[in-house]
Amino acid sequence: MEEANHCTPELLTELEEFSNKEEKKISDNLHNIIVQISLTGITCYPWEHIIELLLVKLDQVLSRYQEKAPMDNFEEVAGTLTNSLRNFRDPPFTIQRLCELLLNEKLYSSTSKYTYALDKLVSVSQTQQSYDNPEEYIAEINKRKQSIQNLREDINIGASKNNEEDEDLMELDE
Repeated sequence: MEEANHCTPELLTELEEFSNKEEKKISDNLHNIIVQISLTGITCYPWEHIIELLLVKLDQVLSRYQEKAPMDNFEEVAGTLTNSLRNFRDPPFTIQRLCELLLNEKLYSSTSKYTYALDKLVSVSQTQQSYDNPEEYIAEINKRKQSIQNLREDINIGASKNNEEDEDLMELDE
């Protein structure tokens, strides 16, 4: 059950309180929610609260970029990104990559490149399910782990067959 350690009633309460505050500060616990989404692509809390967390993180990251590499139409672009993210009723299917970019902000050298990348992630229409309880979340994590394991086994079987075929061809050449 270690996958659900970050899906706790206590964290949900902290996230709800964060969402309802006027001044929002991202705690280590809340930061770890973003980290977990970046690793799994799955949300285990209601989207209405996750989005508030992501919007604050987006604002923080964009502000740092603007300080380092100013962009002329920054306010307009930041507003467009914020509005696009707010328009989702459920997590966008790009949520995992979005969280990755919010956490690894040094991937881009300029504000415009970074905002273009973010714009691509929030300019989608397809969403994914948000898992609002730990049991659903654990089941989805286990399903994805099994899919990855199956893929690894398929790759290993394919590699073994290719090696056998290569050996057969080498024998024919001799």
